[in-house]
Amino acid sequence: MICDEVQTGMGRTGKWFAFQHSRVLPDIINLAKGVASGVPIGAIIARDCLEFTKGGHGSTFAGGPIACAAGNATFDVLKSVVPRVVSKGERFRKGLEKLHSRVRGLMIGFTACEKAPAIAEYCKEHAVLINVAGDENIRIVPPLIIESREIDRAVGVINEAAESV
Repeated sequence: MICDEVQTGMGRTGKWFAFQHSRVLPDIINLAKGVASGVPIGAIIARDCLEFTKGGHGSTFAGGPIACAAGNATFDVLKSVVPRVVSKGERFRKGLEKLHSRVRGLMIGFTACEKAPAIAEYCKEHAVLINVAGDENIRIVPPLIIESREIDRAVGVINEAAESV
C-alpha cells in the first residue's frame, strides 16, 4: 500500500504523517511540499523489504544538495513545531464550532454549500486566505507556525464571512 502524504505529511495533521491517525501500515509513503519549506523536493519512505535497484526509482524533484539542505533545516524546525499543531487545530475547532468544522491538526474544513465562493472572497478581502475545495467546501491549511492571535483573527474573519454572505 502506498500512502500519499504530499499535503498531509510533515506534521500537517498533528502527527508526522496522516496515516498515523489510523492502524494503516503503508509499504511506501510519498512526500513533497512540506519537506523543504517550499524548495522543490520529493521523497519516498519504503519498508526495508522493498528494494530499488539503480535506475529503478527516479524523480524530477529528487534530492539535490540545495534541496536536501533545505529539507534538513525544515526538519530541524519542525521537531519543535509539530508537537503544537494539535492544540492549534483545537483552537480553530473551538472558534469555528458553529460551522461544524472538520479538523485534523492544521488541516481544517467545513461545508458551506453555494456560499463557499462568497465566503472565500470575503476572507480574501480581509487578508485571510482560504480555499474552496470541491465547490462547496472550505479548506483552511495555515502555516504550521501560526500563532494564537493569528488563529483568533482568522476565525473571527471566517465567522464574519459565514454570517454576512
